[in-house]
Amino acid sequence: MDEPSKAPEVKPVETPVEPPVEEKPEVKPEEEKPLEPETRTPEPTPEPKPESKEEPDEVAPEDEAAISKVVARQLNPVQKRMEEQANIIETTNFLAAKPEFAKYRDTIIKHMNHPAYKNIPVDRIAKMVAGDDLIKLGAQQEREAQKKVAETKAGGSSVRTTPVGKDWHSATKEEFEAQKASVLGRQGQ
Repeated sequence: MDEPSKAPEVKPVETPVEPPVEEKPEVKPEEEKPLEPETRTPEPTPEPKPESKEEPDEVAPEDEAAISKVVARQLNPVQKRMEEQANIIETTNFLAAKPEFAKYRDTIIKHMNHPAYKNIPVDRIAKMVAGDDLIKLGAQQEREAQKKVAETKAGGSSVRTTPVGKDWHSATKEEFEAQKASVLGRQGQ
C-alpha cells in the first residue's frame, strides 16, 4: 500500500527577544563647588637600618683602586669598539655628502681610530688624507660644472652685430647730401 506523501513541516520563524530597555534615572547636574587644592600626605619614610659591621658602605681607597683597574680593563675593549663604530658611522655620513672622498674611506677610518687624531673632525681628516689629490678633485668638479653649464645653455640668439656701412666721416659733401635727402624723403632737390 502506498502511503500518502506528507508535506514537510514548516516551523515558525523565531524572532529574537530583545531584553527590555531599562530607563535610567535622569541625572541632575550638581552645583559646581569651588575646587580645593589637594594636599598630599607625606609617605612615611622607612627608618634607617642600623649599620651592620659586615657590609660597610664605604670602600677602602686601596680596594677602590684595585676595583677601578679591573673594571677599566674589562670595559676598555667595549669602549674602543663603540668609538670605532661611531667613527665608521660618522665617516659614512660624511661620504654620503661628499662621495668624491669614497676611495679614501678605509684610510679616513684608520686615522679617526688613531688616538692622535681623536678630536679632529672627519672632514679635516678627509682633506688631510686626500692632500695631493685635492687639486685633481677640484679640477674634476670644475669640469663637471662646466659640462653642466654647457648642457643647460640655451641656444638663443648671439650678440647683435652692427651692420657695416659707409663711413660718413670720410664721405664727400655730395654723398652726404644725397644720403641726407634720401633719409628725409626729398628726391632730387
